[in-house]
Amino acid sequence: VRFTKAQYSGTEAKGFVLVALELVGGTSAKPFDVTVTPSEELPVTAEGGVDFNTTPLTATFGSEMTMSSVSVPVLADDIVEGIETFEITLASINEGIKIHDSRGTASIVITDSTMIRVRFTKLSYTGREAKGIVMIALQLNGTSSNPFNVTVTPSEESSLSAEGGVDFI
Repeated sequence: VRFTKAQYSGTEAKGFVLVALELVGGTSAKPFDVTVTPSEELPVTAEGGVDFNTTPLTATFGSEMTMSSVSVPVLADDIVEGIETFEITLASINEGIKIHDSRGTASIVITDSTMIRVRFTKLSYTGREAKGIVMIALQLNGTSSNPFNVTVTPSEESSLSAEGGVDFI
């Protein structure tokens, strides 16, 4: 038995990643089970119990079946983390069923569903030329475990009386 791919992917919003398994080299006359275990061992970037469920899962192959699948739960949170990964491993719980050497482990890539929104706290800001600056306040909606930058770019709307390069940079 082996995973059909070396890497699977999904989003936090979906809540699970569907993982396919295949029996290679024939079929079995009797049904059998294999265990799929999410791993917290390095080189994972996702955290067990926070980003994915660490409970082992059982995949069942019916008699004469060569394919099976399990839904590996991923957990949504309100933290912007970017892309995270963790490993899953196969183990046989039936005598005579072996795990294929080339794909007994696979990785799962989780794309974060949390969005950070940044907005101005006011619709317009005023300042004095003599001061040379205008203080602009931004409001963050969401949290991030990583620092990030926000670029504010002045614009020359036709309805404005200020001229770029003369009144502002």
